[in-house]
Amino acid sequence: MKVFLSLSVLFILFGCAQTRNTESSAKPGNDGPAMAELGDITVKGDPVTIDTAYVRGHTLTIKMSYSGGCEKHFFDLRGSFLVMKTFPPKRSIKLIHRASGDSCREWISGSAEFDISDLAYEKKSGEEIMLILDGYKHPISYVYP
Repeated sequence: MKVFLSLSVLFILFGCAQTRNTESSAKPGNDGPAMAELGDITVKGDPVTIDTAYVRGHTLTIKMSYSGGCEKHFFDLRGSFLVMKTFPPKRSIKLIHRASGDSCREWISGSAEFDISDLAYEKKSGEEIMLILDGYKHPISYVYP
């Protein structure tokens, strides 16, 4: 019985690791970054830890970690329709992680890129907005190029 239990545990642990697939809806290098969109940011996603985030031009890169390893994972970025009228203006945004029911427990690190031009307050060169990313402790400055 102990042998069966041990083999079952090993099969579960290593079986998941061998079928690891962690693609996301943000596919850097394929068709460019995925588009961020305005929408409902109260949507519940699967757990994800945001390690760092930065903007270059119209692209927000998010480096993250999450649990999984057996199924494809997808990431979407949504911004609130509401903008706080501060100087500079602020918009809440959320990274939505969809783990596709992945129950494996490998700790995975990865990154995703998003075109955030639709999150701008005004699409005029030099206009700044602060993006408040849910789960990330620093506001992200986005200056429209």
